[in-house]
Amino acid sequence: MGMSKPLKNPDLPPGAIVETDPDGGARRNDGVRLTPASQNPWYVLATVAGEQEGSSLFGIDDDLHAKNRRFWNGWMCQEMGKVVRDALAEKLGLPRSALDPLSAEQLKELRRQLESKGLKYPPPKPGISVDFKSLHFTKGFWFSGFIVPSSILFDEAHFAQTADFRGAHFRETAYLRDTHFESTADFVGAFFNAPANFSRAYFNAYAWFENARFESITEFEETEFKAAVNFSGGVFGSKTSFSGAKFEGRVPTFFHREMSQDTKFSEDKTLWPEPKGKGEKFLDDGKRAYTRLRQVAAEIYDPDLEHFFLRQEMKCKEALAGRFEKVLFILYRKFADSGISVKRPAAALAGLWGLGAAMFAGYFLVPMGHHVPDYVAASPGWSGIGLSFANVFAFLGLSRAFFAEVLVALPISLKYFAGLQTVLGAVFFFLLALGLRNRFRLK
Repeated sequence: MGMSKPLKNPDLPPGAIVETDPDGGARRNDGVRLTPASQNPWYVLATVAGEQEGSSLFGIDDDLHAKNRRFWNGWMCQEMGKVVRDALAEKLGLPRSALDPLSAEQLKELRRQLESKGLKYPPPKPGISVDFKSLHFTKGFWFSGFIVPSSILFDEAHFAQTADFRGAHFRETAYLRDTHFESTADFVGAFFNAPANFSRAYFNAYAWFENARFESITEFEETEFKAAVNFSGGVFGSKTSFSGAKFEGRVPTFFHREMSQDTKFSEDKTLWPEPKGKGEKFLDDGKRAYTRLRQVAAEIYDPDLEHFFLRQEMKCKEALAGRFEKVLFILYRKFADSGISVKRPAAALAGLWGLGAAMFAGYFLVPMGHHVPDYVAASPGWSGIGLSFANVFAFLGLSRAFFAEVLVALPISLKYFAGLQTVLGAVFFFLLALGLRNRFRLK
């Protein structure tokens, strides 16, 4: 993992299924061979009472899920002390008895289910890492309210249907690297007590992380979100990285979420949704989401990131604006990169100065019966450069000091142009100063 693998179909994501086997196994687009989930002892433990047939969060059989959760938590929590179990049950909103060790009858049923699938009894002990790596989940996976006391691996797994992790409790490291979620992934209220790694995961549909708590290092590096993703509420309590993460569907929301000071987002605009061709609701939601992200950047004292999100926010505002305002937004973006560029306004000043120098020098050079002072006639080129500079930087007062007589003698067209230079020069100089201030974070 971590190294790019050749894809069988370059038009599909790495985790997409390109081949299926009669037994439920499959091959991913990146060549990874997937084992049927039904052949995994941990999956059998999670579905002892039966697999869910519904394919959405609204089609879940709650009674069946409660039975499966009882088998899982009874087995996984058997080595915990009663005080710890009672505290966990209270946190999850479950009866204390829900985490008690399994009864003899329940153990008998667990053994029957495992042996019916050709698997050994007993299943692995709770202290061993839960290994769902490279599994093909063809049915909805319902893990809501499940407790995992050890580390858990979902690396390179493929979820063909809904993956429900609502309120799940991960006490050790959770690995979901290169995991492919084809349908909805719901982590609402999930609790990650240790590091959580979602690097290079692929969310093809909605991804919900509302009120999820990440207490340790969290990685979403190079993760792709094809649809909406919601991180509102909850906590990122330690180092959090979204470096290289791509938000293609909608701008991610982080309203009311507590963010770690050590949080990283990418400033590559190609990784964020483009507002072109989007509806008003999309644009308004995007504007609000970028406003919150800008606030997050300010809270973590990252002015460059803060201004990046400001520019993204202004793109949404530009798309929502009326015709006149839209022109102003476009000009501000083109000439100043929304207030962050030094190069663009400097180039505009230089271009305005150069154009004026050429026009004035040409007028001074060609004898057309007009009168110019002797010092101008003696050096028309330098005089044109000087006059243009004095107009562009009119606040220096050079026009009145050296070119008052020249300006009076200019034809009306050049007088208008000199006035335009003064106005545009002030605008471009302001944008240059603004860019310098933002670039070098001068307050």
